[in-house]
Amino acid sequence: MKNNKLIQKTFTLQKDQTDCGVGCLQSIVRYYGGEISLESLREKSGTSKMGTTLLGLYHCANEIGFDAEGCEADIAALIEHGQPIILHVILENKYEHYVIYYSYNNSKFLIGNPDKGIEYWTEEDLTKVWVSKSCLTLSPNDSFKKISQTNREKIKWLKTLINDDKEAISTIIALGVIFTLLGMSMSIFSQKLIDDILPKKKLNVLFLSIAFLGVLLLGRVVIQALRSCLNFNKKFC
Repeated sequence: MKNNKLIQKTFTLQKDQTDCGVGCLQSIVRYYGGEISLESLREKSGTSKMGTTLLGLYHCANEIGFDAEGCEADIAALIEHGQPIILHVILENKYEHYVIYYSYNNSKFLIGNPDKGIEYWTEEDLTKVWVSKSCLTLSPNDSFKKISQTNREKIKWLKTLINDDKEAISTIIALGVIFTLLGMSMSIFSQKLIDDILPKKKLNVLFLSIAFLGVLLLGRVVIQALRSCLNFNKKFC
């Protein structure tokens, strides 16, 4: 039951008519805890408007961290293998297709059909379409990257990036805070100037205020220049 829930959670339908092969491969990647886009699989497998060859899937699977093997098998071998396998099948309309064999239980084969979804086939159903007996076995190796491993690598990269530029980042943040506070001060000053200083003709206060405003403007210009300089230097480090 737990395995069936995992299959339901990780299985994906094909996005395009020619995506059945890469769709199967994406589902198996997710089944083993990884993640990869269909676009990447299409590129690595050489998927064209005509679809994907079993050889293309083989090369793609090996590139993304599987020990893949293309072979011919029979139903007894599928059941004995006990792991997800990509099967090359031929449908009633002579249309070549790929499906995933997941498991066998209660005289039923659990099949992931990227065109329709999760299905249960009888031995007769499978024998009827699996004429070529061609299949692709896949076993993740040490180079297979799970989502948790990928996330850890991203966090490690981010920490390294921050540590390398800690001083520059801290300075930019501090200047940003000061820049914001100066902007707020100018807004308050402008409101005070309109509501109080000008109507009451407080000339001494007005002159001091103008001087203060000049200092604020100069401060903003200087801080903006420093931020731009730091960003520029950071890009070309």
